Amino acid sequence: MSEEVFNLDRAAAEERAKRRPWEVVYGDRKWLMQNAFNLDLELLERAENGDISAIREALQQGLGDQYAAFRAAQRLDLAALTILFNEWIKQSGAEPGESPASSVSSVSMERPSNPTWSGSTASASQQPFGEILPAGVRHESS
Repeated sequence: MSEEVFNLDRAAAEERAKRRPWEVVYGDRKWLMQNAFNLDLELLERAENGDISAIREALQQGLGDQYAAFRAAQRLDLAALTILFNEWIKQSGAEPGESPASSVSSVSMERPSNPTWSGSTASASQQPFGEILPAGVRHESS
């Protein structure tokens, strides 16, 4: 009996090819960012936990050779950095409040995980991707 061997290399390459890059305008110029799902999982997990240096590194990988020119285009403050990162994750295909890293980790679970944050009350638990805020800034629900 012959069993077909699953080729993860080929399957992953095919999945990456489906993920479209994202175009963003910044400093009166268009930039092309690769899909965030194509980045290193550990890096995205650190970024999901609000690590600003990980967010910056993810953007650097996403922009590739364009990164130096992107940084030189104009000053990138923390607000612009987090807005860009959150929108990039959303455009890459993550569900609202879910990073590519968390959607990958959820695939292997037998049942859906319970959300750690509903958005309706203040919580000390980890905030979802769409709510990365600078240190000391609290989320206020409306």
